[in-house]
Amino acid sequence: MNATVKIDATGRLVLPKKIRDRLNLKNGSNLHAEVVAGRIELTPIESSGQTVLTRKKGITVIKRTGVAMDVALAISTERDSLAERGSRR
Repeated sequence: MNATVKIDATGRLVLPKKIRDRLNLKNGSNLHAEVVAGRIELTPIESSGQTVLTRKKGITVIKRTGVAMDVALAISTERDSLAERGSRR
């Protein structure tokens, strides 16, 4: 699916409804933005307010949400968050 979007004066862009619907994006959905080979990649991330990853008996486990997700991205995001918290101490 392809679309052309425009960035407004404040840096916002609007994703077309067909794309939002296909990816089940709603108002307040979070996207991970990354520059890859001179392109911008937007990847939906869990936005329910609950973390997808949790710890049980010292092991990181993924909560079952019933929604397709990028597990590698969730783990990478969690590692980045832990590293950032560690560097602030």
